[in-house]
This record gives sequence, C-alpha cells and structure tokens, in this order.
Amino acid sequence: MPVDNKITRNIPAQEAAEVLLRLIAGRSIVQAIFTTRGSLSAALIGAVYPAPGGAALVKPRRESAQPVLRFDPSAATSFRMSDGRSFRPGTFGNYRVASAISFCYPDNTNVTLLELTQTAFGDEGDPKPVQHS
Repeated sequence: MPVDNKITRNIPAQEAAEVLLRLIAGRSIVQAIFTTRGSLSAALIGAVYPAPGGAALVKPRRESAQPVLRFDPSAATSFRMSDGRSFRPGTFGNYRVASAISFCYPDNTNVTLLELTQTAFGDEGDPKPVQHS
C-alpha cells in the first residue's frame, strides 16, 4: 500500500511532537510502517510508548517480547500529516484510519503511524475507539 502519497500536508516539528505525544498518552492503536528509498518496508500494529533518549517505540503490548519498531522522532527532517479521509474505508478490515503522521529522515526512510479506530460490524459511520488492554 503506497501510504506516502496519501499523506501530503507538511507540518512543523512542534506539531509532529504534539501528535506523537497524543498517540502515546491516549495509548492509541497504530499501524507503524517503516519504508526505505528502496524496496524494503515493514509494518507492525501496536501502541506507541516513550523510549530512552527521546525515542519512540511501537510494540504490540507493554509486556510483550514480540517485535518492536524503535525510531527517533527528533532525527526526522520533515513531517507530514493527514486525516483519515484519504484512506478508503475497509482497507484495514474493521478498522478505520483516523489520522496519519509520517516522520521523514534525511536518508529517505520514513516511519508512518496510522492511527486506527475500530468500526462497528459493517458500520463505516462514526468510528469507535479501540479498547487497549
């Protein structure tokens, strides 16, 4: 899924930091997508947690030993954001993209966080927040 071309609004670093803090504080469920200039990409669904040194960590559960994605938001040189309207309903099954933020690095790698909200069965109307245990 080419996510980069759906996230078009450039935002300042301070706004990106505020969005990231909101995702952490709200324990929002995100799909983190790591992409490189080449053909490498990886995705992980989880919550965002603060990590030492100002980094952020996306992992499925706080106590889980599953794979994680760690990134340093302060090393990004540009930031892009989009609301969920640019993503087709149903793309993520019973989840809807509420917002998306992309951290763009000087080596042309990107870390994109898609904030996911759960929809009622077959309901593409108002999304319901995902309950995080």
